[in-house]
Amino acid sequence: MIDAKNKDLISNNADLKRRLFHYGFLITDADDISEEDYPFYNNWQTDRIGDYNLFVSPSQTYYIQPSPEGGTYVLIGHCMNPFNGTYLEQEILTGLGTFGSGAFFDRINELTGVFTLFYVKNTSISIVGDPCCIQTVYYGILNQKIYVSSHDNLLGDLLGLERDTYVKKLCKYKFFHFFGSCLPGNLSQFAEFKRLVPNHFITICVDMIEVKRFYTPHTLEISENEIAERVSLLLSNTLEQIPKKFKRPAISLSGGCDSKTTLSCCKEPRRYRLYSFISSDVERVDAIAAQKICKALHLDHQIYEIPFEDQEIEGVEPIRYVLNHNNGELVPCNANDVRKQAVFSAIDDFDVEVKSWCSEIGRAYYAKRFSKRSFGRITPRKCTTLYKVFFHNRRLVLQTDRVFKEYLKEYSVPETDRSLPWQEWFYWEYQKSSWNGVVITGQHRFSHNITIPYNNRLLLELLLSAPFESRVHDTIYQMIRDSRNPMIDQAVPTVVNVKHTARRAKMERAYYYFNTLLPF
Repeated sequence: MIDAKNKDLISNNADLKRRLFHYGFLITDADDISEEDYPFYNNWQTDRIGDYNLFVSPSQTYYIQPSPEGGTYVLIGHCMNPFNGTYLEQEILTGLGTFGSGAFFDRINELTGVFTLFYVKNTSISIVGDPCCIQTVYYGILNQKIYVSSHDNLLGDLLGLERDTYVKKLCKYKFFHFFGSCLPGNLSQFAEFKRLVPNHFITICVDMIEVKRFYTPHTLEISENEIAERVSLLLSNTLEQIPKKFKRPAISLSGGCDSKTTLSCCKEPRRYRLYSFISSDVERVDAIAAQKICKALHLDHQIYEIPFEDQEIEGVEPIRYVLNHNNGELVPCNANDVRKQAVFSAIDDFDVEVKSWCSEIGRAYYAKRFSKRSFGRITPRKCTTLYKVFFHNRRLVLQTDRVFKEYLKEYSVPETDRSLPWQEWFYWEYQKSSWNGVVITGQHRFSHNITIPYNNRLLLELLLSAPFESRVHDTIYQMIRDSRNPMIDQAVPTVVNVKHTARRAKMERAYYYFNTLLPF
């Protein structure tokens, strides 16, 4: 919960007020929330949807559309349909039909973007997230009032909540900062609220919360050539739609597999600002590789040099506080990321950044990380081991096991419905939203909006349908680049993540083996 000193700091700074919970939202049936006071300051857009009050960050977009059966759709964020070419949210909402029907979810599964969809009817509200819940959603009932928000600290500040005891202990653990600022299962930092899990929708009434799965990741019986063709077409269609939705889009480029594949699928790259940034020595290799690629393709490319020292940036400390607060304060934001957001928040060169995140879902992440093909039967302890490194404090391990045990009860894909190894849907439904979703919602959108072409359920399903060895070796991505623009790989071989070394994989595999065998 925010303290008086930092509340005063934000209240006296117009830019910080605007960027507090940037691109955020709150929807609630409580009527005692002031639009004038912290954190809204009369800056946020407000609306009334049936029994609910809607608060939306000034930079965020939202759309309202009556549904055929008398309810109301509210879409916060942005989306597009690369299958039929529809890129206007109001048209997409008009075509959704009856909430909860097969046709409704067919349309939802076709969408790419970063968004949350609400369906309000009478006193109930249903919530569907984007494919990886990159726009995070926290929900719960407190004092018989329903609250749904993009940021858990927004709820904590408004309602005066104290951080859950287990979460406090977990965040203080010496090695908690490894593998991201995320919590296990579907937890928020407050016991009163949970996080929306991808591929599920929530229905909330005043005395009930119901969770239902609407999509189960499956593999398709399809050739690698057809997978590559379909994925490249969907990416190409999405990259054509983005400049129609946003006035000044940009693609952040590196020399990595995902970024290069995105560029290869861009038919008109000159409609984008192509750029890279250097905020640490590690990023220099990627930025130089991206520059070489653009030079080979005769495309303009800009490198933003981010200062390596805080004292070179005026006002960095208040920005650091707001970033950490937006991000949930589980782990302090990296110093270079704070400086990067401080620099970009003062630059008005583009209005949306195209990121290549979510693609890792189709790239056998855990198999590469642990240099391991099979993970056997799913257990809570295996989930705990994939989640964090626990070298000691075994009581925390057992507590985290219990969290994942409850998570698996509610969200695990039944064995009879599985055509994928469990670690693949676990990575999609747990890791991407709990880590990447929180980081993008709470940190990366501090300076500008973000869109993700790979954030599409049916595209991800295609990538997961490739044979195991193909996913390990990124064969589909290579095929796409070879067919779309072979000059990219001719200019620069793919830059490999320096963290993914054989030595590190060996150490992690040893840790995985012993931690999953220990009974305590």
